[in-house]
Amino acid sequence: MCKDKIMLTIGDAVRSPMAQAYLQYLVHQHETLATIFSRVLSAGLAASKPGVPLSAGVDFMLRDYGICDNFVHISRRLERRDVEKFEYVLTMNIAQRDDILAAWSSRDESSTSSDVQPDTLTREDLGEKVRVLGSFGSEEVREVPILESIYGEHWFFIGTKRIYPGYDKCFRAIKAFVGDFVYDMTGFDVHAHTMSSSQQVDSRDMSQEVSDDEGYSGVWQSQQWGFAEERSGFEELSRAISHCT
Repeated sequence: MCKDKIMLTIGDAVRSPMAQAYLQYLVHQHETLATIFSRVLSAGLAASKPGVPLSAGVDFMLRDYGICDNFVHISRRLERRDVEKFEYVLTMNIAQRDDILAAWSSRDESSTSSDVQPDTLTREDLGEKVRVLGSFGSEEVREVPILESIYGEHWFFIGTKRIYPGYDKCFRAIKAFVGDFVYDMTGFDVHAHTMSSSQQVDSRDMSQEVSDDEGYSGVWQSQQWGFAEERSGFEELSRAISHCT
């Protein structure tokens, strides 16, 4: 049975497209999954500007990590019909899940309202399909972390190489949670099928050389930032810079 999925995030700009791209990558890599998952989309609860293309940083990261050479994504808002149509609506955190479910009445509220049709879906009906991505494969609900940044930037150049310290922690969590989701749905253990070294998410090893005329948004300029600060997720940046000195 083919399953339609939709990945949710607040702005449909980074985490949700990452999850969409990675699940599509797994489906492309493993024929077993291609017969089960049909369509994967990304949407946002508060996509302020629907129609915005994928950011350059995420596009570069997906290419450099071997996930997708040409991932096309245009931001869109989540619609009520999406929630009712798709078999699963997977959110990045608990608050997003609760915000979605709050748009529907509970069974108790529906039973006391004269305006509700008998076949109207309730919050309880949607409880099994609107799930936090990190709720699969674990007794606890794990959330995809938000992006980290230095002066508002999530990725940088070290010499002629791109590194992604702001995205890496987030993407590692997405890979783990999507893998657990796939296993719960299919019994197929993607974690057991080790990727080649060129597809491991590690900005120290996976940064790519780029040409001088290739566009980018992140530039490492400051020499003032102290690596002694406790900044989870930026260990790779510290190591990468130390290797260049």
